[in-house]
Amino acid sequence: MRIQSQAQASGSGNQAEAAVPSASPINPVRTLIMNEGLPVQDRDSLRLVVQCILRNNRNDPEVESLIQAVSQSGNRLDSHDDVATALRNVIAERMKDTSYFERGLEILIKLSEHELNTTRNRTAFAPSTKENPDTVFWPDPTHPKHPRTLHGEKAFARRHKFINRGVPVGSAGSCFASRIAEMLQKQNFNYVVTEPNLSNDGKTHNSCARWGIIFNVPSFRQLVERAFGMRKIPRLLWVNESNGKRILMDPFREDISFDSVEEYERDIEIHTAGAREAFMKSKVFVMTLGMNEVWYLKSENAALARAPWGIASSLVESRVLTVEENVYELQRMLDLWRSYNPEIKLIVTTSPVPLHATFRGSDYHVITANAHSKSTLRLAAQEFAERNKDVFYFPAYETVLYGTKNPWEEDQRHVSQEAVRNVMSLFGEMFVSDDWSPAT
Repeated sequence: MRIQSQAQASGSGNQAEAAVPSASPINPVRTLIMNEGLPVQDRDSLRLVVQCILRNNRNDPEVESLIQAVSQSGNRLDSHDDVATALRNVIAERMKDTSYFERGLEILIKLSEHELNTTRNRTAFAPSTKENPDTVFWPDPTHPKHPRTLHGEKAFARRHKFINRGVPVGSAGSCFASRIAEMLQKQNFNYVVTEPNLSNDGKTHNSCARWGIIFNVPSFRQLVERAFGMRKIPRLLWVNESNGKRILMDPFREDISFDSVEEYERDIEIHTAGAREAFMKSKVFVMTLGMNEVWYLKSENAALARAPWGIASSLVESRVLTVEENVYELQRMLDLWRSYNPEIKLIVTTSPVPLHATFRGSDYHVITANAHSKSTLRLAAQEFAERNKDVFYFPAYETVLYGTKNPWEEDQRHVSQEAVRNVMSLFGEMFVSDDWSPAT
């Protein structure tokens, strides 16, 4: 089957090209992109299909030779798939010449990649091909056949049911990590506790060890490095006065205080050993990323647990981390952790709780600063998960902001019980294989 160019088929030849001034930056349309199920009717359309298969848009003599061979092969080119088949036959014939075998193999690999990519493209928007058919289209309560409401939507694409009551699970981070810790303990899952740190209910523990709430990514890395003896954090205490009583605060552990230096000295070694034991025992670990505005102790380049709130302002500096800087911190943490505990699986999420305050108020409103902070952490969490095996992104952030009708308590910052139930329900749907009751 011989194929002519559109210009030749119309009889216009070079006259059509001459109609466009040579100085014009706009080229004339030479190829109409036909639906892949329609016949390839001209030489320029055939060239486009072959160039897309080979990912080559240059005036390559070999490509032109292949186009010529396909057009004269006698095969019916009733679809793009027919072009791929005809090209495969041409390559197979040429590979009979052993000198062409290596080059032909390269083209066949490209052709196979093209066919896989085409198959993926054809099912890209097909709900029936997805584990969760609701992943593709935004919920629409007015849809005539499949009405769905945004509130209550479970924003997961795939399930990873590797948590049961026998699997050792740990957590750290902001409030969500504590909520998951509480839920796992109340439902008799194997939550790892190596250092007592009771929550307000006096029955469950806030986290595996007494490291306090962890808001920023560098603090996660420092904690792991410290636990495995790879980093020395300076032994410093903030001195604070409350109701006439002097309180000593650990700047690297949020809300962890002491009555005396001696109490701190006794505690720090116990805590370090407890943190290491927790990281070694856990097979699954849930991490919640909370803040992207980070304060550092200037002398040590060590990240503080949270904002120093004006305490010793001459000793600290503030930084706003990029997506890549956050991913770098997470990757260093994981690489070290897996050198000691290679089986660890991470579940990473972003806290929806907004910033209480921003140190960038001269340039940005706290709402704008919060949007930047959460967006950065959200991207970092997903990028980190996509780069590493057995690291999973958990969409608690999206569940609160989009999937919950009334997500906030009266302070408009902390999440409501409704939001907590929705998040926990999704956690069970995605990761838990045993019975799971998010209302508990």
